[in-house]
Amino acid sequence: RVGFEIVASAAADAGALPLPPDLAPCDACLTELRDPGARRHGYPFTSCASCGPRHSIVHALPYDRERTTMARFPLCADCRREYDDLGDRRHHAQPLACPACGPQLALLDRAGRRVADDALGAAVTALRRGAIVALMGVGGFQLLCDAEREDAVRALRARKRRPVKPFAVLVADLRAARRLAAVSPAEAEALSGPAAPIVLLHGRSGALADGVAPGLARVGVMLPSSPLHALLAARTGPLVCTSGNLHEEPIVIDPVEAREKLGGIAELFLVHDRPIARRVDDAVVHVVAGRARTLRLGRGLGPISLPLKSASPRLCTGGHRKNAPAFALADHVVLWPHVGDLDSVDARAAFEDAVLGAGALLDFTPREIVTDLHPDYATTRWAEAQGLPVRRVPHHAAHVAACLAEHGAGERDALAFAWDGFGLGEDGALWGGETFTVQGGRLEHIGGVRRFPISGGDAAARDGGRALAGLLAEAGVPSPWPSDAERFRALTATRLARPTSSVGRLFDAVAALSGVCTRSTFEGEAAMRLEALAEPGAMPYPVLVTRTEIDWRPTLAAMARDLEDVASRFHATLVDAIARTTELHGARLVALGGGVFQNARLTEDVSATLQARGVEVLLPERVPPNDGGLALGQAWLASREDR
Repeated sequence: RVGFEIVASAAADAGALPLPPDLAPCDACLTELRDPGARRHGYPFTSCASCGPRHSIVHALPYDRERTTMARFPLCADCRREYDDLGDRRHHAQPLACPACGPQLALLDRAGRRVADDALGAAVTALRRGAIVALMGVGGFQLLCDAEREDAVRALRARKRRPVKPFAVLVADLRAARRLAAVSPAEAEALSGPAAPIVLLHGRSGALADGVAPGLARVGVMLPSSPLHALLAARTGPLVCTSGNLHEEPIVIDPVEAREKLGGIAELFLVHDRPIARRVDDAVVHVVAGRARTLRLGRGLGPISLPLKSASPRLCTGGHRKNAPAFALADHVVLWPHVGDLDSVDARAAFEDAVLGAGALLDFTPREIVTDLHPDYATTRWAEAQGLPVRRVPHHAAHVAACLAEHGAGERDALAFAWDGFGLGEDGALWGGETFTVQGGRLEHIGGVRRFPISGGDAAARDGGRALAGLLAEAGVPSPWPSDAERFRALTATRLARPTSSVGRLFDAVAALSGVCTRSTFEGEAAMRLEALAEPGAMPYPVLVTRTEIDWRPTLAAMARDLEDVASRFHATLVDAIARTTELHGARLVALGGGVFQNARLTEDVSATLQARGVEVLLPERVPPNDGGLALGQAWLASREDR
């Protein structure tokens, strides 16, 4: 006799179990949601074994109902029958609930008073009249407003202190997404997949309020991540759906805290009584070289587990920006979802919450902490205060290592480029345009972009004139017109200036020189605006390339004389520099890492150019190319030193 039985889960060896991600509603649950004759018609918390919240509600592994925030909702008789029925799609679905026994919605005002019996209907009415509503989503609060109303978008920007950084937009389905943007088959697959991430699409002019993604070619679009989102999107037009947080703070997960912190932004709060166990922001992806690639590891996509051997349990802190820690166990490493920038006290507390929560979930006790070289990162200071051995690894080597680790390519010979904004180099300089060789599982830094002086540290990431001044001074090129660059030029010759090879700052300088963006209000704004203007097939500017250096001085001189089509030609120049460096090394495998390779135009063109020459290209896919992947690279570098 052959058969099987479901037995009670054991709590032991939780770290070896897969961590379940939160999944968007499946087709069957969406059909039921819309069926007036179904028991769960219009119920915002319907789910089954194929969909629903997981990571955001689980307290401990194994993943069973009593170890989730659903434990407070005993199953009614009807739900119990479904749960126990081996042939039912809700068999052993841990978030199982219905209107009779599950979580309930409420619409509150800023004082916490219920304002309507029909919470969903009243929220829809408020959104249609231009109100801002704070929604308790899957992994935290989100701020919603009508994406077609310029007044509503403008009010949200003013209250959130977010002047131009783009907003994501929630729509009901693929048909609605196609009204807002061009959607390729790969993008449609990413949008409608079970993760339901934000997908960056090429927007259609006039489809949304101008303030949603001002000056950018792409707009972030998402399909419903929960039945509640589906019900809202079905009764409204496109909605701005952005993280429910204050500037530089983590997303809020508690209704009381939401009213305290977001009361100056939202008029109403659409909440429910199913607690969020752990915050998780929306994932962000874009399609490059035919595949969806992660820019922010979040709801639906993270955490992820990758094979990696470690001699001892290691906590890898990641970096200060786009923080996401990792946990290296004996034979695998778990990369945690996005925590965020660690500038504020609350953000640093969220980092500690993530570390402690993951430790409990994975039954993980580290014996060593791996962190960045930079002494002023919040993660570095935190690591040094824990009383454990600390290993500090180079920032840009970690970018390369993350790409190698994801692809299991650590034993292959390769050439690698790590391009980003700033990171502390092994020589104390501000690196950001580095070239490495990979041989026998070891990385060797061999050079990179020619350095130039820059003043102001982090201020240079906001003011492109600072980078431009350093470039002009280093190249001996006069400024083509009086500009802010002259304010900083004298500083480049003082001890206040530090050498950098940052490609991110090259983008800032080119944007300032061309007038595209002289001052960034958010990280990467200047580069994004250049990318939005860049077209393929442009003639590159001249650039000097050797095996160890990419010299941009001829580029700057030519650019200062002729700024026509500068965005396209600058992108083409960077592609040309990588291709020629690769050719000089005779490399057959190239790995790319660092935040500059979030640029779809650049990354697409580099990949296509190298592949046309017979070179294999490794691009980050499940792991972000930016600092959100650093912790994985830190784990990989530490494991190599175990040998």
